[in-house]
Amino acid sequence: MALAPNAVVATLVMGGCQVPQTSPDALIAAHRATIVETVREREAWEPSSYDIEALAEWDHGRLPILAVNTNRVMTAFAPLFAVLPGGALVSIYDEDSLARIVAAILPSPSKTDGPLVARLATMFGRFEQPVGEPVAEFPLGAPASPARAPTEIAYTRDGDAHRFEFYAFDHERMRLYDCRVVLRGDRVELFSQFLPPAESGQ
Repeated sequence: MALAPNAVVATLVMGGCQVPQTSPDALIAAHRATIVETVREREAWEPSSYDIEALAEWDHGRLPILAVNTNRVMTAFAPLFAVLPGGALVSIYDEDSLARIVAAILPSPSKTDGPLVARLATMFGRFEQPVGEPVAEFPLGAPASPARAPTEIAYTRDGDAHRFEFYAFDHERMRLYDCRVVLRGDRVELFSQFLPPAESGQ
């Protein structure tokens, strides 16, 4: 990956290895052409209609994520691009993006990775339907017989299969989902179930 002339590079120690880290501005400059081409092809957005920015409230030291935030269309949708170690770019448009991300930064998942897995799955995963984002509460009230507390991300392991379960809420459609992510080697399996509020009877 070619870096911009003013690239700021730091060093992050991961698993005993020193991994060079590049500033968000330098990553945006290095990948701008690819992002612009992809967004034009997929969304028909022109560069003047959006800004490419580092994703807010995210640990970019572990995985830089760039968001394409439109400034002309009233939408919460923002195409996302992740920069893998080594410089490869993956996006929400790539069918295998989540699997590639997990393989690159989570070679040995554990219970403590629950919040990261949940967030990555809702950003880059392909559930049966959009599930929104992970939540630690029931925005519309508890569903009937919830499987666990909303703050809990359940984790179990069976051989090489790592299973994470969490709740996600789609704010646009006002729907709560019980989500499951299974990481098995270089494969990712995603499942989701709509959970209506207990009093709705739906």
